[in-house]
Amino acid sequence: MMTDLRMMGTKAEQNSDRDRRMEQLRVWSLTRLGDLYRQNGRYREAETLLRQGLASAEQVFGPNDVKVPVILNNLAVLYKCTGQF
Repeated sequence: MMTDLRMMGTKAEQNSDRDRRMEQLRVWSLTRLGDLYRQNGRYREAETLLRQGLASAEQVFGPNDVKVPVILNNLAVLYKCTGQF
């Protein structure tokens, strides 16, 4: 019985780690695609993706995570490109 509980705990930890990695990949993908759209002049689409990436990063990793200022910087570059500064 104790072994079953340990295995359940281990499986839950593995699922949690996998979920966190998937969220990291999602945030990275949204951010990179948003940046690529910005570089190609697709500003409206870029802003949407960067805002989604920012919201996900803040929700999943917290507002003090290192990913947040990187995404904020990408948004700032976008706003500079569009004259919204």
